[in-house]
Amino acid sequence: MLRTSINNELKRAFLPKFENLDLESIIIKLTHPKDVYKWSREKAEYAVSQYKKFLFLNALYPEQELVPTKEVDNVWHVHILDTEKYRNDCQYLFGRFLDHYPYSGLGGQQDEKKHLNKFELSQTLFQEIFPSDNVKFSKIPAHSSSSSSASFSSVTLGYSSSNRSNEFDFSD
Repeated sequence: MLRTSINNELKRAFLPKFENLDLESIIIKLTHPKDVYKWSREKAEYAVSQYKKFLFLNALYPEQELVPTKEVDNVWHVHILDTEKYRNDCQYLFGRFLDHYPYSGLGGQQDEKKHLNKFELSQTLFQEIFPSDNVKFSKIPAHSSSSSSASFSSVTLGYSSSNRSNEFDFSD
C-alpha cells in the first residue's frame, strides 16, 4: 500500500510534465502520407499518449528495463530520430538520456524469454499506475522475434462515441 501511495503522489506531481510534453512533430511524422507509418491522426495521437505514459513509467521505475508494445516503440523510434528534441526532452523529463536498446529479445530463446518477462512486467506496472486505462495495443512486445509473423489485435479505446470507431487496426 505504501508503494501505491508513493506512486499516486508521484503521479499527481509529475504526470502533467509528461502529458504536456509537445510531441506534435511526432504525430505529423506518423500521419504523413509519404512516411512509412501513414497512421490516422487519431491513431497517432493515441499512440503518443501511450508513449508518454511509457516514459512516465521509466521515470517511476528507472531500475527496470521496460519493454513497450510495438506501437509505442514505433513512436519512440520517431522521437529518437529527432536527436536534438529527444535529448532535450530526456533532460527535461529525467535529468538524463533515456537509452533505447533495440536488440532485446533477438539473441536466441533465452534472450526472447527474458524479453517477454520484461514486457509482462511492463504491462503489469502500466496497469498498476494507470488502472483505469485498460487499453492495450497488441500483445506483442517491441523487438520480439515472434512479432514479425504475429497478427496484431485491435486497440479498444477508453471512450465510446457514436460517430467514431473505438478500435484501431495496427496491422502491418
